[in-house]
Amino acid sequence: LASAFQTADVRDVDGVSIWDGEVFSVSLHASALDAAAVSESHARWLPDSAPVAATVAVAAVEDAATAVVLTATDALAPFSPRPRRPLAFNLVSIPSIGALYLTNPQHGAERTEPQPRAIAESQLPLPLPSETIWYLPPSDFFSESDEAP
Repeated sequence: LASAFQTADVRDVDGVSIWDGEVFSVSLHASALDAAAVSESHARWLPDSAPVAATVAVAAVEDAATAVVLTATDALAPFSPRPRRPLAFNLVSIPSIGALYLTNPQHGAERTEPQPRAIAESQLPLPLPSETIWYLPPSDFFSESDEAP
């Protein structure tokens, strides 16, 4: 059983290439399988892998909230017989400079709801309600290094 993509070139008995591409796995069986047996076999060996979060880099503007959109990929999802589940994100750390919010802390001057609170370290790990969080640097903070004023 292969556990990684491999390039394959399939040829007929005369040596003519009839398909080439990537193969994720090969499974050998002692007898022919019907479609249901193939699906069952496939589901048994395919791991239920966790998605991998992508690295996100954002440029923050002084004194302005910046949306940070999180993304992730699951390399095995296209091959899985299992139904796809929506991605969910958990925040496990907060920045050493500035603050994170679940909603835009600067959304309009005429806010009728209370000002959002920054996410505190005591709330971690925190399941996020969406793939967007907001970063707000300290007031009047500008630095090309990681040193707070």
